[in-house]
Amino acid sequence: METMNGYLPELIGFYQVARLGGFTAAADEMNLSKAQLSKQVARLETLLRVQLFHRTTRKIALTTEGQRLLKYAEGIVNLSKAALEDMEDFSSSDGGIIKITAPSSLGDWFGPSLLKIFRDEMPFLKVEIDLNNVKRNLVEENYDFALRAMNETDPNLIARYVGHIKDVIVAAPDFPRTNEPDDLRNYPALVNSHQQMWNSWKLQKGKKDTVVEIQGNYACSSYGTTKILCLEGLGIARVPFYLVQNEIREKKLIQLCPDYSIATHPLYLVYPSARYKSKRHEKVKALILSWMKAQQEVFLPQ
Repeated sequence: METMNGYLPELIGFYQVARLGGFTAAADEMNLSKAQLSKQVARLETLLRVQLFHRTTRKIALTTEGQRLLKYAEGIVNLSKAALEDMEDFSSSDGGIIKITAPSSLGDWFGPSLLKIFRDEMPFLKVEIDLNNVKRNLVEENYDFALRAMNETDPNLIARYVGHIKDVIVAAPDFPRTNEPDDLRNYPALVNSHQQMWNSWKLQKGKKDTVVEIQGNYACSSYGTTKILCLEGLGIARVPFYLVQNEIREKKLIQLCPDYSIATHPLYLVYPSARYKSKRHEKVKALILSWMKAQQEVFLPQ
């Protein structure tokens, strides 16, 4: 049995003719020709096998069948208007849900501060933060934003460069201080078990580069746990500055080779390249980028 699913334009055309009392007025309202609108109503009558209007040269009037159909057509039109208004309100409001994914160590840094900003600026917003080193599929898994310390090449995503994350080499206070990279080879180090290449530390000072291959008995894939092991004096560590800036300031950790910079990762704010962006989405993006811009001490100088 044929359904009405493919005849919504015809149904809306019928509704407008009935509401405005004529084909001419309805055609003008819908930006159609009178002939196009007449064909729409005729197709609907053929589908339903009924006559919807009594037509004379001077006016039209609904038939009994037309009056019956008008109730349903009016309901459909009103429902579509309500849906549009609701979605416009939803897209322009500070409510709704925003989903963000990031590596766990990044979340420990930005999560508390950004959530306080969202609380103050967008009090009705709900935020879900996924802290995981797994690279989520933003489109398929319905994430709004990701923070990624890698170049993004997915054509379905937009990647906004934030800066190069600043790494530092730190140790417990009882380790001897040094500003010479070669000395680091003699220190027990906390090894990165996730990527072997990250155990080659490239330190830069002016035009001079020094590569240090570190060694140690303890390996870990988590920056957070590496920081704890370092605080316990189990070895020197290379970690992002944002993770240890408080401990350095409070002298719980000391920085080794502070005159050198370390080659590190670029940080991007990544989000789907959808055609339509809600005002909520744009406001969240602006708040994230504004907060990141204010954290210049955790990035390498431009």
